[in-house]
Amino acid sequence: MELPQSEFEALPLTLEQCITIHREHFGIWPPRQPRSGILIFGYVKWPNDPTSRSDWWLTNLAFDRAPGPDPSIVGFSGLPPFDRADGIWQLAARAFIQLVEANGDYEKKWNRTAEIIQTVVDIAAEPRANARGRASLSKAMDLLECEPHQRGRSQLAFAWSEFRDVAHLLAARAYLRRYANEHSQSLASDSLLVLAAAYQDFGLTFRSQGQNESILSPKTLWRVPTWLNIRPIAAPPARPLREDQIRFLTSERRARKKAG
Repeated sequence: MELPQSEFEALPLTLEQCITIHREHFGIWPPRQPRSGILIFGYVKWPNDPTSRSDWWLTNLAFDRAPGPDPSIVGFSGLPPFDRADGIWQLAARAFIQLVEANGDYEKKWNRTAEIIQTVVDIAAEPRANARGRASLSKAMDLLECEPHQRGRSQLAFAWSEFRDVAHLLAARAYLRRYANEHSQSLASDSLLVLAAAYQDFGLTFRSQGQNESILSPKTLWRVPTWLNIRPIAAPPARPLREDQIRFLTSERRARKKAG
C-alpha cells in the first residue's frame, strides 16, 4: 500500500530543521500523518510477514470506521462511523491490542537494529577507527557487544536479520527520540522520512572492505517514496566515538579475535 501523498507537504531541508519540526509536532492530535503512521508501523513491525501487516491495516480500518463508546468520535480518517452497534468496534479493539502486543520484545529489537546501523555510520565517520579497514556490520556488533547495556552478539545479529529492511527508519526514529523528543513514538513524520532517506542512501551505497553487497539490501529494503522529492541531508548524523571505542577497534578487537 502507498503512503497518502496528501499527508506530506513542505519537508525539512536540514538536520536542525528535522529536529525542530519533529519537536514542534509532538503531541498534536489528531496526528498530522495518521494513515501514513499506520502503514509504516505495519511495515516496520512485520517487514517479513505480509499477512500480519495486512491484518494490521484491516484492523485499523475497521477500528477507525466502526462506532465506539462515543458515537460522536470520528476516527483518524475523518470518515463517519458505520451506523451499527458497537460490536464491530469491540472486535476491532481486541484485534488491535493483540496485534500491538504480538512479538512483545519488538521495541528492544528495534533499538538494537537502530544501534547497529548507527554504529556503522559512527565508525565510518571516524578516520582513526578505519586504520585497519573500513567500517562493517561485524565491527559495529563487536563494539556494541562491549557496551554494558547491550545484549550479546547473537541477539544483535537476530535483531538485524529480522529488521534489516527497515533499519533506516528505525535509526531515524531513534535519533529523533534522542535529540528531539524522547517520548515520541511516531513512525510517520516529515522529519523522520527525510532523516531515514539519509540512512537509506548510506546503507545502499556503503560497502564494508572486501564485500560486494551494501549493508542494506536494494532488493528487499522498504524505500522512502521517491515522490516525496526529498533533498537528502549531506549524510546521516554520526556520533563521536569515545577513545576507548577507538582503542578497541584499532587494537583490542584484533587481539581478542586472535586469542579466541
